[in-house]
Amino acid sequence: MNEEEERAIETTAAYVLRAGVILSSAVIVLGVILQSLRGNPPFALSAGLPKSLHTVFAAALAGESLATIQVGVLLLIATPWLRVILSLVQFIKAGDRTYTIISLVLLATMIVGLLVGGE
Repeated sequence: MNEEEERAIETTAAYVLRAGVILSSAVIVLGVILQSLRGNPPFALSAGLPKSLHTVFAAALAGESLATIQVGVLLLIATPWLRVILSLVQFIKAGDRTYTIISLVLLATMIVGLLVGGE
């Protein structure tokens, strides 16, 4: 991999991380504003929070403020996953076997952590 390809990968990774943080922050702020406009404390714990991805997104689309905050947090969690996946694709395109293998090992570790940590 030449210097130009390395720079392109680094630039893309930085852009993905920056965009993910900005997007998730904007969604969280929107949820906080909606919750405050309804006269509720923005971060009060609620027993009725949606538990599955489908119900979280459906509730957020219906305008539920706490679900909107949850979507923002999910976007923040998804940001490093997207970075690893995009880096993997770029390393494959660049023909860099070493970093392709490292990215695959990292992605596999993240998947195992998600599956094991969810129990």
